[in-house]
Amino acid sequence: MRRSSTVQASDLVVTSEAFGLLRKALIENLGTEKSGKLLLQFGKRLGENKALELKNHHSDLAALIKEATNAHIELGHISAVLYPEIKPGIDGRIEFTQGVGIWKDSFEVTLHLNHFGQSEECSCYTLSGFASGMMSTIFSEEIFVKEMTCRSKGDPDCSFDARTRDDWESLGEDLEIYDSTTFIDELEATYDELFEHRKLLNKVTAYHHQLTTALTDGKGIQEIVNIAQGILRQTVILYHPSGSVAHHSESADQSGPDLPGHLLSAVKKAQIIRYNSFYYLVSPIYLQNKLHAFIAFQYETRDINEEDHLFIERLVSVLSLCMLNSQVAFEAAERLKISLLDQLIHEQWEQDEHFISRLKYSQPGIESHYTTVAIQYKRNPDEQIDRIELLMHFAMLIDKYRLKALITAKQDYLIVVGYSIDDPDTFRKSVAAVMDQYQNSYPGFTLTAGFSTPFDDLTRIKPSLAQAVQAMNFPNGERFTHFNDLGFLGILLEDSDPEKLLHLARKQFNDLLDTRDDKNKELLQTLYAYLKHGGRFEKIARELSLSVGGVQYRMRKIEETLDINLKDPSVTSYCLILLESLILMNQLSLS
Repeated sequence: MRRSSTVQASDLVVTSEAFGLLRKALIENLGTEKSGKLLLQFGKRLGENKALELKNHHSDLAALIKEATNAHIELGHISAVLYPEIKPGIDGRIEFTQGVGIWKDSFEVTLHLNHFGQSEECSCYTLSGFASGMMSTIFSEEIFVKEMTCRSKGDPDCSFDARTRDDWESLGEDLEIYDSTTFIDELEATYDELFEHRKLLNKVTAYHHQLTTALTDGKGIQEIVNIAQGILRQTVILYHPSGSVAHHSESADQSGPDLPGHLLSAVKKAQIIRYNSFYYLVSPIYLQNKLHAFIAFQYETRDINEEDHLFIERLVSVLSLCMLNSQVAFEAAERLKISLLDQLIHEQWEQDEHFISRLKYSQPGIESHYTTVAIQYKRNPDEQIDRIELLMHFAMLIDKYRLKALITAKQDYLIVVGYSIDDPDTFRKSVAAVMDQYQNSYPGFTLTAGFSTPFDDLTRIKPSLAQAVQAMNFPNGERFTHFNDLGFLGILLEDSDPEKLLHLARKQFNDLLDTRDDKNKELLQTLYAYLKHGGRFEKIARELSLSVGGVQYRMRKIEETLDINLKDPSVTSYCLILLESLILMNQLSLS
């Protein structure tokens, strides 16, 4: 006789795929622990209801157990099950003489592996709950089934242990997961958490909306920092990469302490740091994959809300856009001024008055007195730099230090034209500060500067530039050289014709001037060192890292090649003036 199915018309049957999607959503949104409790309680209620349904048709305990096993299989939970041996105890209670059973082909294992891959813990929550509810109802006693091994975590079988509450508690096991009242409390707690999370999201959304509205309204960095402080009631400070304060919110009693650069350099994402008596939640701000600034929330204690990470992330994104807008506008304005200064230097204009008016329109406040500075930059061989990037970086530093100056570049040096200079010493100190800041950012660079004498007519910038370049090229080993430091040599070069000077030098030094040949360059360097140091062989040897004998050998070679007597003071004076003139006029490099 064919056995009737245990699946009734009232049973809700869903595909494993549909249940798998529900299970996946629960785990992803509630986490493994809470979703595990939910699935176990869900399975337990299904098991209890199924057992009650079977008890309406069967009164014999053995038949009930058999039909319960069939229900397990027909509902698609497993392909087979090996239950532990169960018998009544002396006092009428249930005893498990062999406590371990095995589920074959658990549907939950297949779902878990498909959606999450291998697990670190047992994953048959619904099966454990179903078996617990069914067995408790059939035997009219609290029985809890706990999975011991599971194929989802790499075990060969899904095995389970079934025991009464007293047995589990005597073993010290925590049964909280099976408690329906605890589960309800969990759901309420989850609801409260979701409610608080929704409130937080609403606050973050409103905060982000106000910041982006300020951005689209054209507000600047300082105004956005103040808006963030007003919403969060939190001190906000923006730092340069070096650690100096760039902007601070109105709540700060003062500008806020600078932070050490080495402390900030370790910050790659939002994190908490401590400096002096304050704590800071600091996040870097990158523009075009380059570090541009740091934003920080300042606290008096380490009691920092986790949600503040959300607020600082939103502020970083808005400030990044604000800085990018500012940078694009700044670079566009600077490119215009660079173009105009280039035209001025190369005398590419028709009417003086109109051109100077355009220049003053692009840079308001341009008035005499003027000074030209030539800044030579030398870098390590492995240091790469884009000249436009170098120019823009210097322009930003000039803006940062409120230096009244225009800037452009030519060959391997920068040209800075200072205007409205009332105090030359203050101007030189500002130029030095800009150079220091740049070298701190790019340690592989060495900068030297030459200053012209003051002048009052911008259209006469060319002679001033020549003075600055000559001062920059003067090989005195100083970082800053003023044209007046050149003395007689400067006066001599002011009206000299470079071509005539080069012609005289070629007659005097012949092929040695071809410094593309390394041997010629070595001999010319040795000759210049000899002339500078007045023939003192020890000083020459130290400068060139040679032995005294090596220097003497080179000097004999030079005298033979040039057919000159270097013991004649008139010859040495003439050679020194020629070489230094070529160096100052950028016609010769011996570095």
